[in-house]
Amino acid sequence: MKNQTKIIIKPLGAELIMEQSYWIHRPNMYCTVTVGEKMLSSTESNEVGPIAKWNDTFEIAYTGEDEIKVQLWSKVAVTKNDFLGEGSIHMPKSGKLSEGIDLYCDGKVVGKLNLYVEMRESVPEKPWKKNIFKGFSALKKIQGQ
Repeated sequence: MKNQTKIIIKPLGAELIMEQSYWIHRPNMYCTVTVGEKMLSSTESNEVGPIAKWNDTFEIAYTGEDEIKVQLWSKVAVTKNDFLGEGSIHMPKSGKLSEGIDLYCDGKVVGKLNLYVEMRESVPEKPWKKNIFKGFSALKKIQGQ
């Protein structure tokens, strides 16, 4: 059985650099993380103002993607979200990476989004191990234990 590589992604937070008056009504920021065709969305931050913090962890299978894209949004109303900025980084080939990604809107840097990425190789459980444990369980039942 072949080992599968998983990508662990944690959006940690974001800080935007805009005029103070722009942030008077900017609660509920969230980010999206796109890897290949998969788009993941964080929870909304409870922070108000130019700083957002999250405690989300995403785990997806690595299928050869070479880039991670992020976008930052502000949830303004039930049906409307404001786009705040976007950026991207190259996918690490192995190990861990903690990166501050520059966010751009209309060609200007508007802030940073901090992202933790870990490439983790998972070792699949061997099928014979499952059968051994099933056998032990069946033996205990027969013996009345």
